[in-house]
Amino acid sequence: MTYTASGSMIVSTGLSSDMVEASIEEAFAKELNIHPSTIEVLYDASSGTVIFTITSEDAESLVDIGETIDADEFVSILDIPDDIVIESITSPSGVIVNIDVSVDASDVDDVDSRISDISNALDDEYTVESEGNFLSILISLGPQPYFYFV
Repeated sequence: MTYTASGSMIVSTGLSSDMVEASIEEAFAKELNIHPSTIEVLYDASSGTVIFTITSEDAESLVDIGETIDADEFVSILDIPDDIVIESITSPSGVIVNIDVSVDASDVDDVDSRISDISNALDDEYTVESEGNFLSILISLGPQPYFYFV
């Protein structure tokens, strides 16, 4: 189970997308005291929009991070290049929980129907996006003693 929170910024700069993304990721990691691998930054140079998503193993830390980003002084204390001007910032407004559910479907004839049943059971209380990923093991009956994973 992981938790994510996303926010956005409007920036103006002449720097490359890679430079903007790396600079903001590094500045957020330093200021929020989190590891850079927990931050994903996407920059759209045509609109100046930066979307940042922070991942954590607990929701409470993301709520605290949202409050920190929402503070008036947050933008001014970020250590970013002078070539990046933050025009506005929107802190994360909520936390999303991501849960992976594994089901042994070895005795199920209609897998799609079973996925739908599980999604419907959870959908009463949560927003559910489901997808089926299948793992099967094929054993070669020929002369090669290998297992193939599909």
